Amino acid sequence: MNTVTSKQIAALRYLIARVKFDQKYDSVADIAKVLLWKLIEASRNLTRTVHITVHEDDSEFARDEIINLGFAIGSMMSSNGTTHLEELMHLMGTECKFKLHYGSYLPDGKFGTAGQFSGQRGGPEKAPARYTFWLGPHKVVPMDDSTTVAFTRKDLQHFDLSRSGLYPTLKQN
Repeated sequence: MNTVTSKQIAALRYLIARVKFDQKYDSVADIAKVLLWKLIEASRNLTRTVHITVHEDDSEFARDEIINLGFAIGSMMSSNGTTHLEELMHLMGTECKFKLHYGSYLPDGKFGTAGQFSGQRGGPEKAPARYTFWLGPHKVVPMDDSTTVAFTRKDLQHFDLSRSGLYPTLKQN
């Protein structure tokens, strides 16, 4: 992974904080932004692969929030969205990318997606909602190659999205 400057990281955080979501994702907008900031912070300036799993069974987030979080962050990564995170990462000269997938790591370290198509033939009627979000050079990596980052509602209180670090003396809205 290529090294990036602290100013590039601050600019990335600034742009993420300024994202305008489709109105249907307003309820998870700050959650999505803080989750991405937390991945950036844990990656140590994009030098290691990290992931966060938000799982209905062991989190403080409701099923609808988790599903909307996946769609909201997905819209930030999409070339049809307004943020174009992948292109921003290219501009920074890094191989790291934000990725997401419905599912979570299983106790044996494999990645499980059961319930992704709940209600379809052969699938469970209702599995717990869960998404895993990565920052690194690959979409889904073996659990041993990625650092797990904890994420709770309390984390939302510790991130001031108006202080990206790009303009240290100014508070942006």
